[in-house]
Amino acid sequence: MSALPTHPWKEVSIDFSDLPTGEHLLVNIEDYSRFPVVEILTSTSSQAVIPHLDRIFALFGIPEVVRTDNGPPFNSEYFMKFAKHLGFRHRRVTPRWQRANGEVERFMRVLKKVVRTATAERKSWKQELFTFLRNYRATPHRTSGASPATVMFQRPILTRLPEPQSQAAHDSEIRNRDKSMKQKQKVNAEKHRRIRESEIRVGNHVLVKRDGHIGKYTTPFDTRPLKVIAIKGSQIVASRGSYRITRNSSHFKVLKGQHDIHAATEDYDDTPLPQIANPPRNERIQTPPMEST
Repeated sequence: MSALPTHPWKEVSIDFSDLPTGEHLLVNIEDYSRFPVVEILTSTSSQAVIPHLDRIFALFGIPEVVRTDNGPPFNSEYFMKFAKHLGFRHRRVTPRWQRANGEVERFMRVLKKVVRTATAERKSWKQELFTFLRNYRATPHRTSGASPATVMFQRPILTRLPEPQSQAAHDSEIRNRDKSMKQKQKVNAEKHRRIRESEIRVGNHVLVKRDGHIGKYTTPFDTRPLKVIAIKGSQIVASRGSYRITRNSSHFKVLKGQHDIHAATEDYDDTPLPQIANPPRNERIQTPPMEST
């Protein structure tokens, strides 16, 4: 469980949500108040994303920590220079593991539902999105017990919703509720996923799950072994020569028995493994028609 920041806008989590229109939502969640900031983009390149982030940071200030996944544009040299210029620490979460950035992932599912509903009802999805964000910011969050806007700005914001009696957001209460809620979520997650301690250790040779769609005749794990070089909690880093990959421990499988260790230390060949074509169906034996006599 990640610790709650000491104050608003100290840590920000960022991710993208792709829309059927070809546009993208740049989703920013402030980790202390859960205050969301959403930008609509037509591209996810560094050159397109950074000006939007620069504008957000001009409005609210530069956070100390920006949390993202390790995909583009956040793994680019351009973004690294942007982080160095503004002075924030870029923290990368475990790739291909949505729970590592859970608050943002859950919020994006809601945003997509808003867009789908608006489209089905033939309404302006952008206008419906703005309305949802306004109401969400003014509604008490189930974890903190106070609205994101109240926690963020120490005052409520005016909306068209009926205004509940405003309550001050006290840091001690927010922390207690946050700790209690995260503990409940952890227990529920472990119960449903049947969590057990990973048997993977540094130095083990492992296989990693393939990304994306797996064909009917393709093994779920890449058959080229890697060697575990670092473990941080449930995050594991494995390598094979110059190739390195970071995933959650559930994406790896330990090799057991005698294996070709030499193959695990050779330089990584990024040539895709050949896919096994679907075997042809057995052709029926055609018998010539009987001649009439």
